[in-house]
Amino acid sequence: MKSRTWKILGLLLDTTSYQAFTTFQLAQQFDVSKRTILNDLNELKEFLASYSVSLKYQSNSGYFLEGEDSDLLRVKNSLNSITASLTAKTRRQQITIGLLLSKKATSINELSDKYHVSRSSIARDFKIIKQDLAQQGLDLVSDFKGTRITGTEALIRENLRQQIKEYQPLTVQRPLTMKPDDSKLDSAAYTRLAGVFSTSTISRAERALTNFEQQAQFNLTDIMYLNMITHILIIINRNGHLKEQSLP
Repeated sequence: MKSRTWKILGLLLDTTSYQAFTTFQLAQQFDVSKRTILNDLNELKEFLASYSVSLKYQSNSGYFLEGEDSDLLRVKNSLNSITASLTAKTRRQQITIGLLLSKKATSINELSDKYHVSRSSIARDFKIIKQDLAQQGLDLVSDFKGTRITGTEALIRENLRQQIKEYQPLTVQRPLTMKPDDSKLDSAAYTRLAGVFSTSTISRAERALTNFEQQAQFNLTDIMYLNMITHILIIINRNGHLKEQSLP
């Protein structure tokens, strides 16, 4: 979820009586539209479902949390663990993957807000990321448009494939993703890919590759299958057909 969504959850939890907030109050608090707040609240509903906690609405009062004390405590602990569990190394890995996935630039302010760390911490991350990328023939460039990765498409895709191969999603940032029964990927590989790409896109990529196997009458090995799926997902994302990334 977005940084703002986590902060909304923090507001809803930050009271012994679990105070209610209207969309107007939240929109004023975060200087966004009420429609944006409603989208954030819908994300929260999905997240809270795995904790048996409900986001309720009451006329003339607003939105509030409802659940057993033990379940609400689990949500609080999970929220507190998000920033504590995100080590600098993991944060840099996530930032690198995000930059490699998108051709759009980002900024220190955006990442500082997203990861709940100081701008100087992000600046240090950029310095280390730039050094690591230089060894792969890539560069991290900052200008008035923001910060982005430059290099040949082939090098970007290969570096991205390696980053995804080593990526370990933080389970505190989203409920554990269950592998569909029809997926040919092993559970570890599926969880890793689901930490970067949407599950619906993974399913579409698997269906396309399975159809190819059937038409070609050729069975890919597990390693070849995983590599092909990863390449397909990278190409889809780099070509701009995937509007939203699931990476935190």
